Amino acid sequence: MSYCIFVFDIDGVLLDEEEAFLGSIRKRGLKNKGIELLEDRAKKGRVFVLTGRRNAERMKVLLELSEKGLDTKLVSRFIFRNEEIEVREWKLKILGEIAERWKICEIHEDDEELLWKLKKDPRFKGISLFLYREMSPEPF
Repeated sequence: MSYCIFVFDIDGVLLDEEEAFLGSIRKRGLKNKGIELLEDRAKKGRVFVLTGRRNAERMKVLLELSEKGLDTKLVSRFIFRNEEIEVREWKLKILGEIAERWKICEIHEDDEELLWKLKKDPRFKGISLFLYREMSPEPF
């Protein structure tokens, strides 16, 4: 396939981990930079959201994202963890599977160690990586 896949993490990228932990909706409807970028990338290709959260949290996550102003229909695929392996290793496995089938153009993530592993892996050469620190992206 020639269209781009844009992969976004949830915690620390689309949702503030502290707010999610506290169950806060103080900033309901206020879009953060991750959501704004996701909306922009949805116009340029397909968006996948890859999270270490369990599938049992799917409805809660979709509600939280909606409360933050994201139209969840912009996301082509939500991928929740369904295996009992460490989150980082699971994400590496899933990203490898995605890279085998589609052209990944960008990965938006707050896990710096994961991004280092991707940067060293030849399967991810040429993919733009973005590291989020305090909900703010920077090229990695």
